Amino acid sequence: MRYSEDNKEIFFNEEMILSEEGNIEYSEHFRQWRSEVLNHPAAWFGSMMPEGYGEDKGPAVAGGVSAVVFFGGIIATIFCIAKQKYEYIPYLLGLVMAVMGIVSVIFPVVKGSKVFSESALAIRIEGVIGVVGGIVLTVMGLMLPKGYVTSNNMLVFGVVCVVVALVMLIKTIGILRAPKSIYTEEVNATCIGYVRTFESGNNDGGGSNLVPVNSPLFEYYYGGEKYRSYYDLWNTGKDGKIPVGSACVIKISPDEPSRVLGSCGKYAVTPGLFAFMALIAAVVLLVLA
Repeated sequence: MRYSEDNKEIFFNEEMILSEEGNIEYSEHFRQWRSEVLNHPAAWFGSMMPEGYGEDKGPAVAGGVSAVVFFGGIIATIFCIAKQKYEYIPYLLGLVMAVMGIVSVIFPVVKGSKVFSESALAIRIEGVIGVVGGIVLTVMGLMLPKGYVTSNNMLVFGVVCVVVALVMLIKTIGILRAPKSIYTEEVNATCIGYVRTFESGNNDGGGSNLVPVNSPLFEYYYGGEKYRSYYDLWNTGKDGKIPVGSACVIKISPDEPSRVLGSCGKYAVTPGLFAFMALIAAVVLLVLA
């Protein structure tokens, strides 16, 4: 992730520990950026589009198709339940899984992506699991005996939970393995300052749901080119831990040298919990069926 002074969301200064004046500037900078976003939403959405979409429309089109199929399939499933047309549910959910799985297999990583993710291999494995799950649901739709509505639905949603549990498990493993599978190159860098912004978070009781985050801004060379970049995963809080001006060793992605490894362990908690809950739900549904 390469630093750019044109990114108005990011506040930069050379303080590791924010002074009172720096804190005021930081908060005011973010308020001004948010005001500009509200006045120019189209420009903000454009800035959020990952680099590379302009060169290759495939990932964008595939992602759009995947989103339409996902939301359309879920809405159609809810409609079938409301109308008691249960026989169509396996096919709808199977279609959703298969399409999303195919997209993940073909387009596992978007070049220039601005977000952290697990490795391309992990994403492709998740896609294969989705495709297999879609095929299983389709076969179930053809083979399940008629007249056993409750039992059939429990089996169908039990399989869905199994697929979700497996996908979330692979995602958890992929995130935890990112330091060895994505960020494999160590380079010498210098901390030249700190970048800060706010992210959405839980309500803190004071009427705000914004959480301050920060990252050291590193300057380093790789492949004869100079980079100024910061962690893909930012640290929570306003104050940093690496002294400005100090030398350090960072891990980057050799495929995208502007991507710098941050602390990724906490990002594996959510998919891990989803995997556990989906597994419990699958066991309950399949046993009761």
